[in-house]
Amino acid sequence: MHELFLIVASVGSLYYLLGKRGFDYFSLAFFSADVYFLPGFFGYVSYGVNGAWTNSVIYPETYGIMIAVMLSILLATWCSARIKPLWGPGVTIRAMNATAGFLLLFAGAGFVGVLATAGHELLQPNKAVVLENLGRWDILFYSAASIGFPVALSLNRRALSAAFLALLLLDIFIGFRSAFAIALLSAMTLYLHRQGVGRLAKRNWRLGLLALAIGFFLFAYAYFAFAVKSGSWDLLRSLSTSPESYIFLFTHSEPFVIQETLNEVIAYRFKTDIADLVSSIANLFTVFAPELGARAVGFNDLFQRALFPEVDYGMANNIWAQMWSAGGWPLMLAFLVIYNLVLALGNRTLAIRNVVVRAGLAPLFVYWAFYIHRNDLGYALNLEKRSFLVLAAAIAMASLAHAASGNRKKSTLRSASPPTNDVTPSHGAPDYRAPD
Repeated sequence: MHELFLIVASVGSLYYLLGKRGFDYFSLAFFSADVYFLPGFFGYVSYGVNGAWTNSVIYPETYGIMIAVMLSILLATWCSARIKPLWGPGVTIRAMNATAGFLLLFAGAGFVGVLATAGHELLQPNKAVVLENLGRWDILFYSAASIGFPVALSLNRRALSAAFLALLLLDIFIGFRSAFAIALLSAMTLYLHRQGVGRLAKRNWRLGLLALAIGFFLFAYAYFAFAVKSGSWDLLRSLSTSPESYIFLFTHSEPFVIQETLNEVIAYRFKTDIADLVSSIANLFTVFAPELGARAVGFNDLFQRALFPEVDYGMANNIWAQMWSAGGWPLMLAFLVIYNLVLALGNRTLAIRNVVVRAGLAPLFVYWAFYIHRNDLGYALNLEKRSFLVLAAAIAMASLAHAASGNRKKSTLRSASPPTNDVTPSHGAPDYRAPD
């Protein structure tokens, strides 16, 4: 199975790199699978407890799930290229620049709220401590920033783009890489799609190198973050000058822990109730669900205490493990159909003519294509809901401000108009009063 995985991953990657086609969410999804299935190339998974790492050989059925995910994306790509779209989206929003401004206002307000509520705890090198002090201000902060960056770039608003980028870098310093990754992947997807049909590797190799450099930075920062936030410069110097560090940061990175979960779920035939999935979907339709008493059981709450009781930190989720655990291969394959249908829907949004809507929706589908690998269904849907609500709020407020501004202008024009002459001119006479 290891050899089959290498063949599918390699052939699929070469197809998206060298094939003559446009870049879309299917392309992103396959490259994302390459990243999150990184352990498949090495043949083992791992997790750490108190600095000691345990490696496990990947089981054949685990490889089978990885291969199924990749093959489903390739099959969906092939099918979508042969199905003519039945509808063409058209959206009209006049206040495009104002929408980007409101997104920056939301992100700035969210960051101020985070500072006010978490304070100096944000500087804690222990990520668990930081998480305990974050609330809904953080949701507003990272959601608005990750949406605002691709929107501002698409509008060619350089100052706004720089402001959003600064906020995203602050989020990285606090200890979270996902918003930065989602924002950049959204911007790259939009840029590559605008270029139309072509060979990705030939036409965009410079951007590819930039993407690899950014990916390396995100991998590396997770490894060096403790030393940076704690100000342990001797430790940072020791880690950064050791060749073993750069091997370790890949071979013991997040994908290895995520696929460890899948591997153990397969090994122990760990089963969960499909009702947990239903509750995750139900909570999607409830705003402020926790405050209203709704309690959805996350997949991590179920598998970690059963399979990894010795781990004293929250392990990342794995949606493929969740699907297999709740319904075996039938549910796994059914979800792959849904997964690819959503990607196909995302590709249709890339045809939306309105730049704000097209760019604003990009993070939602990047979350689905890229970030879904390390989440369970409930959290994945919550990320989509949060992003959509923030985007909708920014568009609504911008539209209201635009309408109010238009009404004020009309009122000003009416008040400045000269009084209407009360003398009706006859045919051939001038339309003004002639002097006596």
